[in-house]
Amino acid sequence: MKVSPNDVTGLLQAWSEGDESVQQHLADLVYLELKRRARLVKDRSHEFVARSLVHDVFVYLVKPNRVPREARTDFCALAAPMIRRIVMEDARSRHTPRRIGSRRTWILMDTAIYSNDRSAEFVAFDDALNLLARIDSVKCEIVELHFFGGLSIEEIAWKLQLSSIAVQRDWNVAKAWLEHEVQKRGTTSFLRPLHRAGTIGADLMHQLSKRKF
Repeated sequence: MKVSPNDVTGLLQAWSEGDESVQQHLADLVYLELKRRARLVKDRSHEFVARSLVHDVFVYLVKPNRVPREARTDFCALAAPMIRRIVMEDARSRHTPRRIGSRRTWILMDTAIYSNDRSAEFVAFDDALNLLARIDSVKCEIVELHFFGGLSIEEIAWKLQLSSIAVQRDWNVAKAWLEHEVQKRGTTSFLRPLHRAGTIGADLMHQLSKRKF
């Protein structure tokens, strides 16, 4: 399948159909537009929502009527680590350590909402996510796809060839673990207060995997 170098729709369709040779060029084009759009949106409104940004770039670059529905899932999966990279490059460039004094339980939202005053929180979250990747790479990927890429549980299940039940459970376990890790670091505002007590001890991941969510 011959595709124009700047035809993102064609490149996405070819990649979705199994042509790995176009992936890097497609990724380069998508990353440049994501970064450009993120900068414009944040300059205008001082924050951006990851899910909305990915959707807007997809609509801008791709002709949806020319690709199957699954291609959008592939696009979001491709964009997820890029959004994380864009956020973290900016957050780490602005980060100055600060801590909250009181110990509270926090809950992770379903999508990243990034702004300059949340850089410390995102640095703490990214550090925790890097640690999760070393413990359980699948759970880390699920968080990345959901939180940064905006994919639903069902879309992630299709992409990773897992059941929706398994993905939902892994998301719940990873979310609880990440909340605990970020809480230990003592910085968050994109994590909102949860009005219930939470006790998490040693061997957290093992314990959480046995819980019924």
